[in-house]
Amino acid sequence: MNPLNRRVEVVGTGVTGSLIRAATHLQRLSQNASNADDFLTHIEEAITSARVALEECLHGYDSFDTLAFLRLAAGPWDFSEVRESESQVENSQAAQDVIALTFLGMGLPRQPLTGENSGQPNPGKVLGLAADIVRAAQTHAILQGQRVDQPLGALAGEFMGYELSVRGRQYESIAKELNTGLLGDPTVATVMANALGFTLDDIRAVREASAALLNERFFGARDRVGDVVQSGAGLEDIDPEAFRRDMNLMVNECRLFGAVSAVEAAGRAGVEESTAKAVLEFFSTSRPADTDLEWSGCVGFECQSGVSEEAVE
Repeated sequence: MNPLNRRVEVVGTGVTGSLIRAATHLQRLSQNASNADDFLTHIEEAITSARVALEECLHGYDSFDTLAFLRLAAGPWDFSEVRESESQVENSQAAQDVIALTFLGMGLPRQPLTGENSGQPNPGKVLGLAADIVRAAQTHAILQGQRVDQPLGALAGEFMGYELSVRGRQYESIAKELNTGLLGDPTVATVMANALGFTLDDIRAVREASAALLNERFFGARDRVGDVVQSGAGLEDIDPEAFRRDMNLMVNECRLFGAVSAVEAAGRAGVEESTAKAVLEFFSTSRPADTDLEWSGCVGFECQSGVSEEAVE
C-alpha cells in the first residue's frame, strides 16, 4: 500500500490475473455468509466439498503413478528463473501437497503394474480442486487470525496464509546457502551422521542421483517416442513393444520413471547403500504394509524432486 495515494501497488507481471482469481474466489465463498462466523463456516464447508470431489477424481488411480505424473504437469520445481507473481496456485507445490495428503487420507491406494492403459485423473480438474482448498485455507487462516484477541493475532493469521501461498516455492540457490550454513557446520554434520546415518552432503548426493535417474527414464522414453514419430517409420519398421512401454511409462505407470531403489541411488551418488537407504527412508512415507511394495516420498531440502521406491515390480 502506498500511503501517499492510498493505492495498492504491485511489482511484476501476471499479478492482475492472480488478484482477479483471488477476488472471484472470495466472492464465491462469501455469497451465503452474513457475518464472520457464517463466512468461516462456509469456508470450512467449501474445503470439505472440494476434498470430497478431489477424492472422487482420484478414486481408482495409483497414488504413486498420479503424483509422479502431476510432478511434471505442474511446476516449476525451482523459481530461480521465474517470477513468483507469474505463478499460479494451480501449479504450485501447495496444490500438489494437497493432492498427496488426499491420497494419504485414502490410504495411498495402489494399482498393479499391468502395462495396460490405465490413464491418469484429469490434471486440470484435480489441481483446480486442490487450488480451491489452498485458497480457502489461506482465507480461513487470515480470518481466524483477525478474530484472535491478542496483539499479534492478525499478524499470525496473515503469516499462516502467506506460508501456504509460498509453500514449496524455493529458490534453489538461497535454499542451498541456508542449508549449508545450518547443516553444513562440522559439529552439526557429526551429530547428523551419528543420529541419522547421513550428512547434508549425503542428502544432496542421493537427491541429485534420484533426480538424474528420474530424468533419464522419463526424457529417454520421450526422446525415443519422438524419434520414432519424426522418422515417419511405419509399424513394420519399429519395435511396437518398446514403443508401447515408453508410452506407458510416460502417461500411465509413471512410478516406473518416478521411483529409484537404494541400490540405484547409492551407485549413482557414490555413497554406501546403507547411507542411501537411510536418506530415502527418512524423507519418505510408506504405503500400508499389505504388499511387498513400499512407497517413498520426496527427497531433498532444496527441491521437491527425487522419489524412491525400495522395490518396483
